[in-house]
Amino acid sequence: MGRRARRALGASYAYKILLAMAATVLVAVGAVALVVNRSVGSEFESYLSMGAQKQLEALTPILESYYQETGSWEGVESVWVSPGGGGGGRTLGSAGVVLVDAGGDLDYDPSRQQYGAHYARADLGAAQPLQVDGETVGYLLVDGGERGQAFVDAIRKSLVAAAAAASLVALLAGLLIARAVVRPIRMLQDTAGQIALGDLSSRAEVASRDEIGELAQRFNEMAATLERDEHMRQRMMADVAHELRTPLSVIRAQVEALQDGVFPLSEDGLEPIHAQTVQLGRLIDDLRDLALADAGRLRLESTRFDLADSLRREARSFASQAVTRDIMLEIDLDQPLWVCGDAQRLRQVLANLLSNAMRYCGAGGKVIVRGLRQAGQVGFAVVDDGPGIPADELARIFDRFYRVAKARNRADGGSGLGLAIAYQLVQAHGGELTVESVEGAGATFCVMLPEADDGNLAVA
Repeated sequence: MGRRARRALGASYAYKILLAMAATVLVAVGAVALVVNRSVGSEFESYLSMGAQKQLEALTPILESYYQETGSWEGVESVWVSPGGGGGGRTLGSAGVVLVDAGGDLDYDPSRQQYGAHYARADLGAAQPLQVDGETVGYLLVDGGERGQAFVDAIRKSLVAAAAAASLVALLAGLLIARAVVRPIRMLQDTAGQIALGDLSSRAEVASRDEIGELAQRFNEMAATLERDEHMRQRMMADVAHELRTPLSVIRAQVEALQDGVFPLSEDGLEPIHAQTVQLGRLIDDLRDLALADAGRLRLESTRFDLADSLRREARSFASQAVTRDIMLEIDLDQPLWVCGDAQRLRQVLANLLSNAMRYCGAGGKVIVRGLRQAGQVGFAVVDDGPGIPADELARIFDRFYRVAKARNRADGGSGLGLAIAYQLVQAHGGELTVESVEGAGATFCVMLPEADDGNLAVA
């Protein structure tokens, strides 16, 4: 994905965020404006009614008496005063009170703002009825008139302006938020693009502790894993080439010496070729086992068996090697250890661990094979009193082609695959292989496997 395409994708995502926020703001502001708009008119009318209530109560008996005397509303303006005595009272027109006849037609408006108006029955619901002999002859109605309507319209216009301003501010804030959200995503995209081009050392900036920051952290961890795996792959390729070159070089040199007559064609002359061929075949078998384990295709012939009995026989096969190296080999596998697994592969694990222990344990040293049992697990430990493993190398002890003693040659130090294969085989059995060591005080390798009961048959 090109830089321009990634930018377009980021802009599209920012646009979606902004659009979602805009829709939310508009719906929320619109709903609030609608509710407030409807409330303004009714609340304003209620306010006028409350303000004129005393005047309505005072004027009602006067107007009812006037109608009873005249039989109509003609000349009603002569009595349209508040009870203040004589003609010095305050006119009620200032309160927005109008007189409406029984049919809903306007008869008198003290403010003279409305002429010929007609009110529907719904408008008269809150009006003060005027009754004579039990018959409704008119209504006193609080009406804000043109000024009142202008006041309500001004409030509504202010509401619309405030809603528009709030929407604009919210959209600007949304734009800033969208950019802030998309910025680390764009940086993550750029870093991913660099990794895709082969720069595995590239890392994303972790600028926050929120979900995006956590995503960047996980991305960096993934990139670190890829970089480490790539370095391991490159190192493994170099190590494989180096390990193959050594026996092939020996074979080639020996064959050329035989061809040139340097050595006679005899059993002694062919022995180095045979030894290097065996070592080469062992290396190829080890590499094949590791490849199958990595692919999850390592075949296990699983049965339920006594691990202690199987390991005891394998450990005894190292007795002659221990005597030759002047190493005391102690076997402590008296209690049965029932597991489900491939007996041959688990014996291979012990063989690799014992070979490693005897290789690094000097003359006069001691190697112990001890059975282990704990909650739901059984296994064994291989303990030696050799030079131990430096603390800074423990984490890499199960890496392929890794040797603790760099100065050792391959005849003494092995190919560096034994522990890696043992680790993979134990993992394939659902177990765990660990190591504990103090430099100068030997090392202990522990293998723990799920214990098999009578109902636990075989596992693949």
